[in-house]
Amino acid sequence: MQTQTLFGNDEKPISYEGELESHRYEDERVQDIYKQYAVRILAELVGRVGLNRLTDKTIVLVSNLVLPDITDRPETLLFDWEDFEVAGGLDKLAETIATRQHFEAERAKLTAESSREEVERVLGCSSRQANRVLQKFRGGAPLRVPLRDQIFAALAAGRNKTSDLVDAVEGYPTAIKNELKRLVDANEIVKVRWGTYALKTDQIKQDKQ
Repeated sequence: MQTQTLFGNDEKPISYEGELESHRYEDERVQDIYKQYAVRILAELVGRVGLNRLTDKTIVLVSNLVLPDITDRPETLLFDWEDFEVAGGLDKLAETIATRQHFEAERAKLTAESSREEVERVLGCSSRQANRVLQKFRGGAPLRVPLRDQIFAALAAGRNKTSDLVDAVEGYPTAIKNELKRLVDANEIVKVRWGTYALKTDQIKQDKQ
């Protein structure tokens, strides 16, 4: 009735088509009215029963609606089903939410000025993937990270085989292999055995053991 009152004279006819079970309507006007109604009803229900005043109980409200003075309270934890599945239930849900929120906060801090190592740490990705992320941040401008620096970073991360290095380092395979040979010849890294390399400090530690 409210939808008809507000939008009945619009040039575009009102459509009530949508998924009735999930209450998702194709017409944005109908959807907005539904949300306003649902928010009011849920907020009144929570207030009347006193769910927002309980201090010794955990209340789970399954809804994607923003409820004033309920979902925006500091003690309210917002989660989705993925959080719930990762937590395996309510016992570790708060910890899972905190971990996810920390990750989201760290990810939001990444900028064009972030280092490749920082992007790798936050996103848990490879050097090559981190370079691509930074390229997007920097408007697609190619990153000029020297092969030497990339190789050192990859070796420090434990990627010491030629195939691993070629995969981790941004550059042509031939150029990467030539740089590996140059670094060995320059005594900056060591060739442990065929196709396997290490930082000099790592090799010294192994020799002492």
